[in-house]
Amino acid sequence: MINHVEAAIQAMAIHFIGNRAEGEDIGYSAALADTTDPALEATLVRFMTRSFRDPEFFQFHYPTG
Repeated sequence: MINHVEAAIQAMAIHFIGNRAEGEDIGYSAALADTTDPALEATLVRFMTRSFRDPEFFQFHYPTG
């Protein structure tokens, strides 16, 4: 389980992946992105971790007697 309160982004590189059909190439970042703004970091953490949900557990009861 991810602790969303303590999750932090320490370093981040942003790359551009072009469309091969359009003849676009891949553009690699020359430097790391600045994530020192607390609001930006909080938004990025939410965006990067929102697909990781706590596992759901189910309990089924079938009377057998």
